[in-house]
Amino acid sequence: TKLPETCRKVALAYEEQIVDQIQMESRKYTVDIIITDARVIYKI
Repeated sequence: TKLPETCRKVALAYEEQIVDQIQMESRKYTVDIIITDARVIYKI
């Protein structure tokens, strides 16, 4: 099923996996919030 546009997408990660930038490809998904073992990162 397809989620509504208003649904927030959340990802879990370890702090060591976080990088400043990555190259996006058109088929990749974006997330609104990343939760790590040290902090919560919100999409700006």
